[in-house]
Amino acid sequence: MENKKDIPFPEAGATAFFGYKRTDGFEVSLTLRDETGQNLLEKLEGAIAKVKKEGGIPLPLRSSGFVKPINYIEGRVCPKNGARLVAGQGKIKEKCENYKWGFNEKKNIGTCDYLVWNDQSPETKGRDMAENPDYS
Repeated sequence: MENKKDIPFPEAGATAFFGYKRTDGFEVSLTLRDETGQNLLEKLEGAIAKVKKEGGIPLPLRSSGFVKPINYIEGRVCPKNGARLVAGQGKIKEKCENYKWGFNEKKNIGTCDYLVWNDQSPETKGRDMAENPDYS
C-alpha cells in the first residue's frame, strides 16, 4: 500500500468559492475546482441555477449573512454638503455619509471631508485620518 505522502495531487487550474442560504436558513459554503476557468464558470453557473431552482438564495462573495446597519443621526445633516450624518464608532463621533476612508490610500477618498472626533481638544479638532494613522 502506498504512503499517502507519495500520492501526487495535481493543483487545480481554477478555483471558485460559492455560498448560498438554504430554505431552512442555514448557510452553505462550497469550493469548486476545475482545470480551466471556462469549465469552472460553467460549473458555477450550473450550481447557482440549481440553488435557485431548489429555493436557495445565492450569497455575495465573503458575505457572512450579517450586514451591520448604518446608524444615521436623526434630524441632522452635514454642514458641508447637506448629506446625512452617520454616528461614528470608536474614536469617531460623527461623519458625513460621503466621507469614505481608503485603506490602501490611507486618506479620505470620498466627496466630503466632514469628520468629528470624540476627542475635541483644540490640537485635534479638524484633523484628518491621514494625519493620524493610529485612528484608522
